[in-house]
Amino acid sequence: MSENDTKFCSSCGKKIPINSEFCPHCGARQSNNGTITNNENSPVSTQDSSKKKSAWGVWIAVGWIFFAARFVLTDYTTILEAIAVIIGITVQVRYREHKYAGMALWIITLVVSAISAVVYYQ
Repeated sequence: MSENDTKFCSSCGKKIPINSEFCPHCGARQSNNGTITNNENSPVSTQDSSKKKSAWGVWIAVGWIFFAARFVLTDYTTILEAIAVIIGITVQVRYREHKYAGMALWIITLVVSAISAVVYYQ
C-alpha cells in the first residue's frame, strides 16, 4: 500500500486503504467527505480525539456515582440503576477502547439489582 493510497481512520487513527468504508482495525464507519489522506507534511488536529478519549472517564465516574447512590437513596433505586446501566452501555458502545469499563458498570449494576430483588422479595 503506497503512501497515496492510504488515509487515517477517523476513529482510531490507524492507516487504512483510502477506499475503505469501515476501518479494518476498529470497525468504525468512514465518511467519504473530508477524508484525511496520508500527507505527512500537513498536521492533523488531535483535539477532538483527545476530548473523546478523556470523556469516557467522566462518563464512568458518573455511572459509578449513580450506582453508589442507589444504596443511599433507596426510594430511587430503580431509576438510579437504570441510569447506571444506560451509562455503562453508552461507554461500551461509544468508547470501544474502554468497552470493558462500560461492561463492568452495567453488569455489576444488573447483578447487584438482581441480588437485591431476590433478598427483598423473599
